[in-house]
Amino acid sequence: MVAFGFTVANAVAAWFAHYDPVNIGWRLMFAFAAVPALVQLVGFLFLPETPRYLINHGREKEAQEVLHRLYDNDKEWIAYEMGEVAREMRREAILRQESGDEFVLRRVLRTAHVRKALALGCALQMFQQLAGINTILYYTSSIIRSAGVHDKITTIWISCGISTVQAVGTILPLNLIERLGRRTLVLSSLIGVVITLCMMGGAFILINYDSSKINPAQAYIGIDMNSTNTNKELLDLCFGFRNCDECVTSEYCGYCSLKEESSSLPTTFGQCLPVNSENIQHSLYGYCKDSMNNATAYSFTDTSCKTRFTALPIVIMILYISVYSLGMGPIPWVFNAEVYPIWARGTCVALSTFTNWTFNLLMSLTYLSLSQAITKHGAFFLYAGISFIGFIIFYFFVPETRGRRIEEIERLFMSEKEITPERNQRHEKTVSASVI
Repeated sequence: MVAFGFTVANAVAAWFAHYDPVNIGWRLMFAFAAVPALVQLVGFLFLPETPRYLINHGREKEAQEVLHRLYDNDKEWIAYEMGEVAREMRREAILRQESGDEFVLRRVLRTAHVRKALALGCALQMFQQLAGINTILYYTSSIIRSAGVHDKITTIWISCGISTVQAVGTILPLNLIERLGRRTLVLSSLIGVVITLCMMGGAFILINYDSSKINPAQAYIGIDMNSTNTNKELLDLCFGFRNCDECVTSEYCGYCSLKEESSSLPTTFGQCLPVNSENIQHSLYGYCKDSMNNATAYSFTDTSCKTRFTALPIVIMILYISVYSLGMGPIPWVFNAEVYPIWARGTCVALSTFTNWTFNLLMSLTYLSLSQAITKHGAFFLYAGISFIGFIIFYFFVPETRGRRIEEIERLFMSEKEITPERNQRHEKTVSASVI
């Protein structure tokens, strides 16, 4: 549903972008986000409590009424669900009796096999984000512009197409998870991620090489360096870039060049100039300054450069999202839902989810700064290197959980010392209590 939401959001944004995007379109985009939130709020008013909560508070009749609504008065299925909830609650009561009043997190950290499962669960969620998926999804438009697409509406529609690939890609693993197994999918997906991230880095190297070069001899043309209003430090920053691609990567600079239809001026002219923060369609100094008489003969951009390789990063993004969706997208969530004993599941899943969102925030906050510090291709090569480290860790430590019961999965993380007759006896006691 998250992937489907990305697709709908991009499609709506692309539609609203046709209505004066600078003054009206972006406001419509923000306003539309309130519509699903309002629908969800109204839906919550009719949302019943869970049968488990109701039974736990002695309201069994209400629990049955909720199940009647959910299962359309299927008495056999309702009786089964009521029995399952009751058995689960008895089992948890036995586990609580064994652990006493000990804080769950403390017990998790003291129990070696649960601690190991938690470490792997958090590692899967961490590398899911460090693989760069949300960097690509959040900054799809920025990456597309960096590939040479200048029109903003076209950029949004391409973003919509890429998010559609992600939505479709999440459907494919539904059958593969049980047929091929969790371990196989996550390892093969990570290999695909590493390869496509390296391809993305290579694509931006080609774009950088193909980008219009800047002639240092032309750097100061049209600029009054003796003026007290001239920011020499900012000019030195922009003058330090070698081509258009490097220039527009900086948030402070843009590329000024001659328009193709003009013929009265040098065709090799190109400058990297500071962006006018009050009017980003023009530079602060030089021939692309809006007050210059011949400003209309030049074009100024702070986002994209002309290149023969525009389609390459877009195609690679589609490949990346496809291979990512096969394993690294769903498996971290499936793994964390399976590997913890019942008494620890809520706490461990919460910690792994916290890890996911923490690294999601880290990646989303650092991409732009990272791409400026080590270039765009450097950022993608870095993500590829981190993903390869994840592959090595998962290859040696992640077990296959396909077709195993909870008790069997729990033993996968135990050492030989932990699997003692006493522990097995206590384990069997808990299992037998669950089927009463």
